[in-house]
Amino acid sequence: MWRWHDAQPVTREERCAPSRPHQLLSVPTLPLSPGLMDVGVGSFVATSAITRGFRGASRTGDARAVKCSRFRREATRAAMLLLLGLLRLLSTRGVDYQSHASEYGVHWNFFFTLGALRLAVSVAEGLGAGRGLLAPGLVGMGILAAHQYALQRLGWLAWIHAEQRTLGSLLSANKEGLGSLPGYLALHLLSLSLGAGLRRTAANARPLAVGAALALALQAAFLCSAARLQPVSRRACNAPYVAWTLALNAQAVLGFAGGAALADNVLPAALSALSGRMLPVFLAANLATGAVNWGMDTLGAGDWTARAVLAVYASGILLAAQAGWQVGRGAGT
Repeated sequence: MWRWHDAQPVTREERCAPSRPHQLLSVPTLPLSPGLMDVGVGSFVATSAITRGFRGASRTGDARAVKCSRFRREATRAAMLLLLGLLRLLSTRGVDYQSHASEYGVHWNFFFTLGALRLAVSVAEGLGAGRGLLAPGLVGMGILAAHQYALQRLGWLAWIHAEQRTLGSLLSANKEGLGSLPGYLALHLLSLSLGAGLRRTAANARPLAVGAALALALQAAFLCSAARLQPVSRRACNAPYVAWTLALNAQAVLGFAGGAALADNVLPAALSALSGRMLPVFLAANLATGAVNWGMDTLGAGDWTARAVLAVYASGILLAAQAGWQVGRGAGT
């Protein structure tokens, strides 16, 4: 479905692993079709929200006390993520590590997005927009509609994708990261509703059939939005990108559910390890990627060298996740 255009410049991911097919890599500019790696950051937001919505929320105790406690907890997590973003900014600048302003901006990075998203979600939940099946989805659709209107009618998309930046303006310097925040908030809220819907689907007599219908509906929504509105843009987190991310993650959940049904609901230890520690795994993967880029000439690596490095990289991340999971289980017993 996705094609790579010869005019596309070499990206960070292509430098990291030139042996990977181009259609899997990130695409920074329009009107090019998106690469599969563009869905990674959106999937991180979506899967955490789907999991949260699927688990539901405990409503025991005084409602105001529960809300205050939850807000303090989310604010603390947001502060930690913002601190991680600051540390990443300082460390990459300190070692002169390669960075691309077209991804999130001159100073912005994905940890800042996650931290800001935590704060926004905690406020939304405090207002009652983050609980249940319908409320998060309706609020998310409203935010996404307003965001898409601004992108198309107010010129936000052209501003975000423009190479020019206003000298001395922090807003212009980080327009990709700041301009995509409403889209990521909408994605989180819609994913919460998706998770709550999947929870109800699991109690259905034919959960896989209902899940397949839901995945097909989301895929149709993506195809329609991409054809009628504008091409997918991860940098702007527009409506087609949100629909694409939801569709792919719904398909992934359906695949996992089918696999679990065939395996009598016995979840492999590797999946349990990755699912239970998404942020630590994400951090470890970022550090490992930086170590690889710092320690070898990735652009000059041959195909088999790149494949070997990728195999060691993936195996190391998986083993580290499993080791952390086992330690956590031991501490909890």
